[in-house]
Amino acid sequence: MPREALGALEVYGFPPFLEAADAALKAADVVPVRTDSAGIGLLCLYVQGDVGAVRTAVEAGTNAASRSSRAMSMVLANPQIGQVSNIWGTSQAKGSGGQTADAPAEVAWSGSRPMTALGSLQSDGVLPLVEAADAMLKAANVQLFNYRWIGLRNHTLCLSGEIGDARTALDVGMQTAQRTSGEVYGSLLANPFPLLFGIIGAEPGSADGGGGYIPSLGILETRGLAASSEGSDAMFKASHVKPVKFIRAGLAWLVTFVIGELGAVQTAIETGQAAASQKGESQSNVIPNPHPDLLPLFGIEAQQ
Repeated sequence: MPREALGALEVYGFPPFLEAADAALKAADVVPVRTDSAGIGLLCLYVQGDVGAVRTAVEAGTNAASRSSRAMSMVLANPQIGQVSNIWGTSQAKGSGGQTADAPAEVAWSGSRPMTALGSLQSDGVLPLVEAADAMLKAANVQLFNYRWIGLRNHTLCLSGEIGDARTALDVGMQTAQRTSGEVYGSLLANPFPLLFGIIGAEPGSADGGGGYIPSLGILETRGLAASSEGSDAMFKASHVKPVKFIRAGLAWLVTFVIGELGAVQTAIETGQAAASQKGESQSNVIPNPHPDLLPLFGIEAQQ
């Protein structure tokens, strides 16, 4: 009787993690039982199956991730499944139907239409990712979803669509993000393994559509609470804008989103960054007429 085994594949960065997970699941007959993150940009996939299949899967995943990032893996042959499930929260047996907090053991693609490509983009900071997201949505017919922070200043999102549209959007997004981010990573998977959508815990179209209009969106990203407070105070005193979102971006970086008429937002952002720069590092941008689908991705409500 084949032995059960548990494998773990840990990768630095979300785009390389998707590439590794896709390669692992395509390489052998294994079941993904859990995803987890230790923070600082590390993501881990646990798989279960016969020892040979698990070993093949994690080796394929490690090789795929190592082309652009750092990866570590392990295989436990014939583990004490009860003890492992208590430590890591994995399901107790292959095909048991048990679920974890992160992803179900068995996930089927339930989208209304097939997605031929799955992409991901990671930037160092929120502002570059917002700029890239707006540019991608305007460049090609793609869906963006699953915005998340994975530790340090690493922020990521996913995109899906036909392969040509997805490639165009990702190229535009990476070029846009590289103007203001020190680290930008991207990946594009043609014909991704369907279970990947369940592994990352989201599907295209899962976010509500924008359905509204915002004349312009301003973003002020600062390092430190003092710089953020000075910048925000100056913004609201300089011009009539509305604050709509505040994000802690990691490593003491803070992001404030404001909306309003273009002239008002430009005045507010310019004044806010000037004030914030006296207290610490800062960066900012104004996006005129942002794409409606950009807003719900980052939890911003449009004006109806």
